[in-house]
Amino acid sequence: MKLDALKLAIAAGITYAVCVLTFGITTLLFKWGAKIVWILGTIYIGYAPTVLGSIIGAVWAFGCAFLAAYVLVWIYNKQIKQQP
Repeated sequence: MKLDALKLAIAAGITYAVCVLTFGITTLLFKWGAKIVWILGTIYIGYAPTVLGSIIGAVWAFGCAFLAAYVLVWIYNKQIKQQP
């Protein structure tokens, strides 16, 4: 059974973007997860425990998860096609 790469990639992107946004906001409000935000801030330019920084990080996270999931499903679908 082949998977729909676009739908899965969008779902993965939204899920990870919400997680990264939540990390930023909880760090801003409660100072929880500051190390995770700092580490991700070294990868995602502009990500910081602020409202704007959290949105920027969520955009980066969506893009990364979308691309990774799309490539993964593409490879999976190629392998399914090759099986006898």
